[in-house]
Amino acid sequence: MRRLVIILLILGGILVAGDFAARAYAESRVKEVLMASLDLERQPDVALGGISFLFSLAAGTVPSATVSATDVTIERVPVERMELLLQEVAFSPRELLRKSGAIHATTGDGSAVLSGEDVTAALRNNDIPVSVRFEAGRAFVSAEPLIGDVAANVSVEDGQIVLRPDVPLLGSLISVRLPPILPGVRYTSVTLENDRAALSFDLTDTTFEF
Repeated sequence: MRRLVIILLILGGILVAGDFAARAYAESRVKEVLMASLDLERQPDVALGGISFLFSLAAGTVPSATVSATDVTIERVPVERMELLLQEVAFSPRELLRKSGAIHATTGDGSAVLSGEDVTAALRNNDIPVSVRFEAGRAFVSAEPLIGDVAANVSVEDGQIVLRPDVPLLGSLISVRLPPILPGVRYTSVTLENDRAALSFDLTDTTFEF
């Protein structure tokens, strides 16, 4: 009986070590895929869900994947912080090992945090000479030397962040298109939190190749 217990403990240790190695490898591959897909300068943080990852790897599916990245620029729009939660993530184990294939997520959601400087840079990249500042949960726009700070309402409409000044300033609204972080993204809302704008989005049938 004692020998059987020792053998079982050894086998359990091997399985735990194998599970850890498989998870680490898969997370590393997903980091590389997202880095290339989003054109990031450095790898994001990735954590794959599931209790026994060896079985998930063999089946080619994991229940979830969380992704976070900081100080990134996506399609000329600076993003201070981005977080993703992907659900029902599927892939081919063979393709993952061969480093050539695709990863698919059925659904997902996330957030992207922008500073006023980020929005200003995105506007300037689109030749819109307007500055944006977030302070105490409020938004202000300016176009010096034409006019100083003017309070503005902020919303998300048709994939754009829209600012409507309380008084006319270079037209009735100022907008810049938000980057499609991944295929299937849909921006749903924006919330001003102190000196930052937090954008919420969801994802449907997202696929990215590697």
